[in-house]
Amino acid sequence: MNTKIIDFADAVLKANEQEKDRDAIFDVVVIPAVEEIIKEAGLVPMKFVVLDSSLQSFMERPITYKEEDDSFCTVYYDFWTSETVYRAECRVTINPKEVITETNLYRLEDYANGNREWLWFCDGTWEQGPGEDFFDVEEILSNRNR
Repeated sequence: MNTKIIDFADAVLKANEQEKDRDAIFDVVVIPAVEEIIKEAGLVPMKFVVLDSSLQSFMERPITYKEEDDSFCTVYYDFWTSETVYRAECRVTINPKEVITETNLYRLEDYANGNREWLWFCDGTWEQGPGEDFFDVEEILSNRNR
């Protein structure tokens, strides 16, 4: 997992944020965090596609929204081949003076033959992951037709 904290210093996000504030957070914080972990794994960021529903949640939720874990939301990026599915996730927490991202990368090999055991990219290697059916493979694959 890669964790980044961006301090707003004098700028403070408020509940009455401007639309361009959200765009800036996405462009300056989320995208670089996702691209960094994808590159660390030796993959090409341009091959990953954002999951529309996660992007919509990021763009439309009130800036004060909190999940059960206190995060604002999680944005997902997917890439698939005929044998492997990859998913990058960027959990975003927005506080009044900072944005914190926690970014993870997962891999599911041999999904076409029924494997549902995800691996997790950690410290430069692929390790035993979060277990079976951690993500809905059918949802990920349906996103490739968009």
